[in-house]
Amino acid sequence: MNDEKSLSSQGLEVDATWNATETLVLTSAGTFWDPVYDSFTGSSTGDISATASSGIPETATSTSATHILDVKNLAASLRADWQYESPVDYFDAVGTGFTGTDNNTLLGYEKEISTIKASAGFTTENRLGVTFRGRNIFDDQYITTPFPGAAQAGTLSGYPSAPPTYGVTIRKSF
Repeated sequence: MNDEKSLSSQGLEVDATWNATETLVLTSAGTFWDPVYDSFTGSSTGDISATASSGIPETATSTSATHILDVKNLAASLRADWQYESPVDYFDAVGTGFTGTDNNTLLGYEKEISTIKASAGFTTENRLGVTFRGRNIFDDQYITTPFPGAAQAGTLSGYPSAPPTYGVTIRKSF
């Protein structure tokens, strides 16, 4: 059996920062690509040549807005970030799916990421800084890494995305 494997990818990557005003900075970055197996005849699901590669989103973007302000002699800022990845199959050859050891087929597993994080902070005149932050604040849920279950054939396990988290950072500059 010939296990020839090759992958090609073409696309575009962009990155931009715009100082919209003296106090507002907008950023955006993105990758847009088309990864395709030119030849992959020996995969666990058969010949998947000329199909899209699993695990690589066609679109991945990151966008942020930072507003800087001066409030009662405090250097303050507000920031929001949005991370997006278009839907992508976890396994090659969706429609064929991942085949477990008992030949049961697990179909249609894919993930899409759309998370928002935000922060608000200030620094005093004596250089004490306090920042409040939240990550995944709208509780976007997806499986980060799926894998075949070890204890029961035909099952799928995985690691879940991080839940919403909140925190505070206090720092002092000398």
